[in-house]
Amino acid sequence: MARLLDVAPGLARVSRTSGSCCIYVIYNNANGKGYIGQSINASRRKLQHLRKLKLGSHYNQHLQNAWNKYGVGSFVFLVIEECNDAADMSIKEAAYIKDFNTRDWHCGYNIAAGDTRVCRGGLHYNYGKHLSAETKRRISLSRAGQGSGSNNVNYGRSLSAKTRKKISNARKGKYCGKANHFWGVDRSGSNHPMFGIRLSEEHKKRLRGARPNASGSKNHRARAIDMLGEDGRVLMSFDTLTEAGEYMISIGKTQSRGAWSNIQCAASGKTKHAYGFRWEYGDSKYGN
Repeated sequence: MARLLDVAPGLARVSRTSGSCCIYVIYNNANGKGYIGQSINASRRKLQHLRKLKLGSHYNQHLQNAWNKYGVGSFVFLVIEECNDAADMSIKEAAYIKDFNTRDWHCGYNIAAGDTRVCRGGLHYNYGKHLSAETKRRISLSRAGQGSGSNNVNYGRSLSAKTRKKISNARKGKYCGKANHFWGVDRSGSNHPMFGIRLSEEHKKRLRGARPNASGSKNHRARAIDMLGEDGRVLMSFDTLTEAGEYMISIGKTQSRGAWSNIQCAASGKTKHAYGFRWEYGDSKYGN
């Protein structure tokens, strides 16, 4: 059986320009073990792994423990084989995992035998396993707070206008039309995944309890709105657009439950008036 220790010195490193399909290995120079994976963009996949490992939240706990023990300086990202056809990568990935025996904890860090999209059903490494309530509780506690507040990798950072523009251009059209994985899929009626499912009263209660401050003026995104006369004088103030819309209904200006939408257009400058009044945003909870 081949050993990563023998072939690693001859492999090229994943660089910022490595954008092709490939089978890669996260190799530990300290003990000769490695994690084998596949990607259609090696440099981007490397950054994804690094981010999770540095946060201490990598899905592969065996690899995360090794990273914590040996440190970033002991690991390198290497290209095992570049692939011309992305369709063959899952087969090649599984073959390399088997050849280098990286599912054996003495040889590597892989948990699965390959791409879990291929290893479905009885072939999946978690098939038939059921987590105990205690295990679920421990997993929940270990993940609590990860990626939020000061634990977030972008905490305190402000993206430049140039960076925001690049992100915007990269995402344009990515999920629109035929690029969307729901394109052409009928999800109406009985085809909807929630069709026929009725939530229990206990479930509804838990959902409401999980978001006690998510409605009305308690919503962190709620914005106060002022109703103005033609002279610019504030006639009334409302905590939310919804409250302003409901007031318009109560005085007979409209019967539409979507009155808040017209008020929003007036407040944002898209229209001059709504229901005979001018509107402006007041003090919002996150600033204007």
